[in-house]
Amino acid sequence: MEKRITLKYLIPVVCTILVLGTDPVMSEDEPLLEKLRTTFQKDYFSIGILLQTVADFQIDRNLPGYNGFTIANFRLKLYGELDKKFGYLLQTSFINSPSILDAKLYYRFAEYLIVDAGLYKAPFSKEYLTGADAIDFVNRSRIVTVLAPGRQIGLQTRGRINESLPVDYNIGIFNGNGYGGNTNDNNDFLYAARLTFTPLRSSESSTMQLETGINAAFSKDNFSRISPLLNPFVYDALFFTGERSLYGADFSFTNGDFMLTGEYLQGNFDGALYFLVADTSIGSIKSSGFHVTIGYMLISDFQILGRWDRFKADNGSNNPDWMVLGLNYWPSKVSKLQINYMVNTVSSALKYNQILANFQFVF
Repeated sequence: MEKRITLKYLIPVVCTILVLGTDPVMSEDEPLLEKLRTTFQKDYFSIGILLQTVADFQIDRNLPGYNGFTIANFRLKLYGELDKKFGYLLQTSFINSPSILDAKLYYRFAEYLIVDAGLYKAPFSKEYLTGADAIDFVNRSRIVTVLAPGRQIGLQTRGRINESLPVDYNIGIFNGNGYGGNTNDNNDFLYAARLTFTPLRSSESSTMQLETGINAAFSKDNFSRISPLLNPFVYDALFFTGERSLYGADFSFTNGDFMLTGEYLQGNFDGALYFLVADTSIGSIKSSGFHVTIGYMLISDFQILGRWDRFKADNGSNNPDWMVLGLNYWPSKVSKLQINYMVNTVSSALKYNQILANFQFVF
């Protein structure tokens, strides 16, 4: 009974504390932060740090994992641009293996033609391409987690075609098997492309902005690791051999303190999926899903959010929709607190709801 009372009143208590105890910190000067940036962030060489600690709680645990705390991210990033428009990005994680996240070189021929080479995010999914420090909720949506190709080794071109009505493009060819083994696992590649269009841009006379995007990817895989959510029976390693095709579209609309975003993704896996627990395979699978988010900035450093999260796969499993309520609070320009309350729309009993909290430092 004590746990139920605590959970029931946790969200409103936290909201009250944050609202009543909030000072307009974001608008105040932060001289130590400015000194830090002046010292460690130059055009030619910059240092970035991301540290995230996440709390995860559910009364009657029926989700993978356990109640408790984790270091979700601890990253170090080095980046800059040198003479003749030659740039670089190096990012490492102290909690992942392998520890290399990004190792990218680029050359800027012009704003409409930039060439990247190395390890970095394949151009697919607006939410996945958003940095871990800037996503709206503690976790990305399930469909993005399942379908986004992730970081890949390869070559891409990108740029802005039109400045008056901005049209941006990314086209790339990659190994398709992530950073596994630092080599390709077959003679085939992952092809990915993304196109974004911004028909409305905020200006001095209007705070309204609209961005839309479409993306697609195709690969031939050879026992490539993919999300276990595509398998209804295990939460363990899942591998795929065959042809994979991915499609998606997204939008983002903001007007002052109001925001509305959404994304739809679909994936076709034509081949065989293997899970090592039973050392057997299941046939081809199609999956699709979307997320829609509405948000409002109550004051300069306090935001409320709501999201509908859907993920479906034709594998016989029951993947219910989730409703996610979120609170974002920025005590300073380099810190952030996120609290998410997640409701399973099928098993909506209080004991099955989940609370996530992210405590974040980013520089």
